[in-house]
Amino acid sequence: MKGKQQQQARLIGLFFALAPVGVFLYLLALASPLLAFILYCCLYVGVASVRPSLALMLLFASAPFNQDLSGGMLAHFSLAELNLALAFPICIFHGLKAGRPLRLGPISTWVTLYFVVCIVSSALTWHNSAVISFLQMGIYMVCAVIVFSSWLENPADYRLILEAAAVMGVVLAVLGTFSGFSFPALHKNVYGAALANQVIIFTELWLSSRSKAQGRFLLLGLLIVGGALLLTLSRGGWLGALVGVMVIFACRRRFGTLVKLALIMTPILALLWVGLPQESRDYATNFSASRWNIKLRLKTLDQTRAMFDESPLFGTGLGVRKELDATNLVLVTLAETGILGCLTFLGIHLAVLRFGLQTLKRNPGEGSTLVVLAVALLAARFAHGLVDEYWSRGALMQAWGAVGMGTYVYYLVAPSRRRSQA
Repeated sequence: MKGKQQQQARLIGLFFALAPVGVFLYLLALASPLLAFILYCCLYVGVASVRPSLALMLLFASAPFNQDLSGGMLAHFSLAELNLALAFPICIFHGLKAGRPLRLGPISTWVTLYFVVCIVSSALTWHNSAVISFLQMGIYMVCAVIVFSSWLENPADYRLILEAAAVMGVVLAVLGTFSGFSFPALHKNVYGAALANQVIIFTELWLSSRSKAQGRFLLLGLLIVGGALLLTLSRGGWLGALVGVMVIFACRRRFGTLVKLALIMTPILALLWVGLPQESRDYATNFSASRWNIKLRLKTLDQTRAMFDESPLFGTGLGVRKELDATNLVLVTLAETGILGCLTFLGIHLAVLRFGLQTLKRNPGEGSTLVVLAVALLAARFAHGLVDEYWSRGALMQAWGAVGMGTYVYYLVAPSRRRSQA
């Protein structure tokens, strides 16, 4: 056990030792973006080939930083998407070499059905943005799930990934708070989605902490990211965090602890709220139809309703999300792919819930954290997507990566017959 802890400590040390490398690459990118891009790709491939767990740490922890790195290329991509593109073929190679199956898991049927409906819908009504939309769905629903479910073999490595991401979340919260959410240069809704994920991750890590000392540190981290989330004024982030936390406590059946957490968090958040300028409080509580962002949402409602009426069964083609203010996931899905697309998309999320509950019943031990977060983070992203954009870089990568982690545990504790059929 001691040797295992030392190995994990070395891994965490390596993760933070890469910070100076990141600073160097950032400065190099200012002078020569292409050279920095090539050097980073070579370094990441080298790390991924030798230390897959470290590569997945970088992938998962870098997800909130969704700045476009494409430099005018055909498709926009963030750092996490670049990491995933580099990691995916290495994961496949290692899997084939070791004779391990590549697992999409219990969601595979519903994902396939959803993609089929999207193909039919696009064939009936083609949008130029359909290709990008297909790429987005493939990145999250397929590649991220497979990489996080099929590459690593030790559940403890996954917890280290979550802990590293949590530390990065605190860094993001502190930098954002003291810079007025201007550094790093992210939109407030991106901050909201990222910090909502961190609230959910910290909550689950706190509930599953291994010691009182660790629990106190995790609770402190939860207070920091929770306070920063409030200050973002991102109502979608608030909604996502609330739904995700409620899902965690429902899965854990720890409602007494939920009351205790509420007693701790409520006065702190209330003080932060009172300390906000009146203008900020008015912004967060004003839902008047005269406001520009509410006008855009009402316009989206009218546009998507008209598209759905035009073709209720298959919709008006994948890619609609890129052509309007896609701030309601269900309505946009109905507009793009009709009733069939919406049902199959909902089926994917229900499949995650179903296999998550099935796995928790088998008492997966340490792996329960991965399963709970798979359900909670995906539910949070869905809730956030009801009032804001769902198909955007950043927090969505962590949600589908968590689905991959939950899928890993599903097969780890499943009967041998099911594992052999994976």
